[in-house]
Amino acid sequence: MKKVIISFAMLMLACYLNSQSLVQTMDVRNLTDSVMKDLLLQKYAAAMDRLKPISHIEASDLDRVATTFAAQIPSLGPHYGNLVGYDLVWKRQLGTSLLELIYLLKFEKKPLKLAFGFYNGGTGWYLLNFDFNDKIDDLHLSSASDP
Repeated sequence: MKKVIISFAMLMLACYLNSQSLVQTMDVRNLTDSVMKDLLLQKYAAAMDRLKPISHIEASDLDRVATTFAAQIPSLGPHYGNLVGYDLVWKRQLGTSLLELIYLLKFEKKPLKLAFGFYNGGTGWYLLNFDFNDKIDDLHLSSASDP
């Protein structure tokens, strides 16, 4: 039993050491901007690879996101048009622990919303969640802070 506990502790330590954190909120902004630039260039795997070192999300889940982007983005053409850019439309920090950044991946006709959630438990910022969808109505722009 003692060996199992030691093995588990070593595994947890290895996972912790393999995760890197971002020190300042500007580091988070720079990272998410880089991810958005990769997505704009349709470098989906590169975009998700940028998130892996600072994420507690399983690498395989981020790989699936890259695969989903690669499969779905080209099929959006008739309804969305060509990719034309991105905008940070919402940046909100709650206390010292939570940070949310919402971007629009802009197409000619309609955008996609990408939301990044980060958590700081005192040792730096880690990616807590990542989501994308076309539910622009969910944004309450009147309460959004200036990015």
